Amino acid sequence: MDDLDKLETLRIISSGGEKLTDELFNKLKKTDKRIINRYGSTETTIVSLVNNNSQDNNIGRPISNMKAYILDNNHQLLPIEEVGELCTSGVGLSKGYLNNLELNEEKFILNPYSQTTWDKYLYKTGDLVRYINIGG
Repeated sequence: MDDLDKLETLRIISSGGEKLTDELFNKLKKTDKRIINRYGSTETTIVSLVNNNSQDNNIGRPISNMKAYILDNNHQLLPIEEVGELCTSGVGLSKGYLNNLELNEEKFILNPYSQTTWDKYLYKTGDLVRYINIGG
């Protein structure tokens, strides 16, 4: 990581999958490279949310044709700043796990907030998050 500045032609660092750790993000932020923090799970084709702002280490907003919900244990939407489970839906959502009905029923649920056919199901990520209104 200390040699990152030696890669003069590198302009953008793009993560995928898990959120960048604060330690790694802070190291990257000290460089002149643009940081794109992309969050997602295998169940949503790896990337479902993106943060294009190199100044803060959050998981960002849903990409096109994906939606994100922060729900309590009763699958109710939570208000800004309250911690709950991140659930995702949209065209990138998998149809489930092969030959694992029990896990499918636990993780892929009918989306009670769906208004379209492309977000009929939610994937319960198991990740705890909170929505912070940062504008833009």
